[in-house]
Amino acid sequence: EVKVSEREDYVGFEDLVTEDYVTLPEYASMTVQAEKPEVTDEVIESYINRNILTTYPVTDRAVVNGDAVTIDYVGKKDDVAFDGGTAEGYVLNIGSGTFIEGFEEGLIGVMPGETVDLNLTFPENYGSEELAGADVVFTVTVHDIQESTDYASVTEEQLALMEIGYTSKDDIWTDAAEYVEESAESTYQSNIANAIVEKLMEESTFTSVPELLVEEEFQNYNTYMEALCTNYYGCDVETFVTTFYGITMDEYNTQMKQMCEDTIKQYLVMEAISRAEGIEVTEEVMNEVAAEEAVEYGYESADALIEEVGKTTYRMYILQDKVMTKLMDMVTVEAITPEEAATEETTTEEATTEAAQ
Repeated sequence: EVKVSEREDYVGFEDLVTEDYVTLPEYASMTVQAEKPEVTDEVIESYINRNILTTYPVTDRAVVNGDAVTIDYVGKKDDVAFDGGTAEGYVLNIGSGTFIEGFEEGLIGVMPGETVDLNLTFPENYGSEELAGADVVFTVTVHDIQESTDYASVTEEQLALMEIGYTSKDDIWTDAAEYVEESAESTYQSNIANAIVEKLMEESTFTSVPELLVEEEFQNYNTYMEALCTNYYGCDVETFVTTFYGITMDEYNTQMKQMCEDTIKQYLVMEAISRAEGIEVTEEVMNEVAAEEAVEYGYESADALIEEVGKTTYRMYILQDKVMTKLMDMVTVEAITPEEAATEETTTEEATTEAAQ
């Protein structure tokens, strides 16, 4: 397939007269609202409980229903180990029903360090013909019971058993608070950028869209999808689309072309602003950025990276970053709380519904 960018009638963004396609709003005087995540002690503690603390081994009490236990087991039929009946270091939730009847129940009351023999019978309708209805013996060693706790209750002894690299709660809090604050700021900056783009697209006036550039974007996206499906899913695009998206190829193509048209509209706005603000992305700049990213992402060369992504797309990737940096210094931003953002979203949805009716 011939690349759109190699056609004789192709005209790239840098050669377009952007005023023929889009009229920009007074973007320098725009005001946008962006949700700013709140960093409270509750948020930090929740992060610690979900992402830092883990289970720890207990060896001073017997197993009870609901415990997670670390076990080794060997299953034998007629004193011969059968396939799939042996494991080491397996973590089993007692009461989960993961194993055949009697297995989990037989471990209740066992102390860590003990080994027990469980005389059990596989169900008559078990999937393996060899084991269906068979009498077997599982020899099980319980190593420990895995318990968990939260930040408010965790002790230094439990932290040591978790082996997560922390010996004090204060150290955990310091690191967690720093991470959560950095993450919140990163999210806020992303929300600002999204709000700016959304308002720009709402207030810009489009007279037409360059069809060749829409075709190029569509072609590049399909190339990406083909590589993704082949390398990661082992199938063609049509199989992936009909199986995972549950739509026909005609429906998929219609949706993707609309997405590509919206993308080109955004590119047009960015191109127009870059010219108004004197922002340039030269071949030299593209190659410098691509050379760095080629090493980071494992490409043979800068040219190989640009070739796969597509020159127009890669240039615009760099251009948008530069334009957004400029815009974020110019546009007035009003920070709003998550609650205010939720209220705003609900109000917008209600207004859209009323307009549709």
